[in-house]
Amino acid sequence: MFDGVGLYKRYSSVLSGPLYPEVADGWATLVEEFLQDMEENARFFDDGAIIVTDIKEKFGGMRIYVNYNLPSETITYLEEIVCKYEKLASRTCEYCGDNDHTMHPRHGYWDVVACEDCFNKH
Repeated sequence: MFDGVGLYKRYSSVLSGPLYPEVADGWATLVEEFLQDMEENARFFDDGAIIVTDIKEKFGGMRIYVNYNLPSETITYLEEIVCKYEKLASRTCEYCGDNDHTMHPRHGYWDVVACEDCFNKH
């Protein structure tokens, strides 16, 4: 899974400490790319203006939680970045990272975004 301390070392300007995203390995690239995007934006603001507090799978989608200490028009722009990655996750297999897949109900309990191969394995 994720090395929370390693993420903190790479993206310390947008994390207040180690972050352990609660998502499957197939979304690891999306998590890294999201943190890179936020880090690139954070360089324009004071330390602590953008803090990613959690990333997890919930209801079959990736949910990203961020605290902002910024004007509302800037927050709107940054929330578009959050939405972009949540939307990308909604089409990316949680297990292998392959693209253009749909959400499936898993054994009647919760939804999962998976390619057919991974869905049948899990």
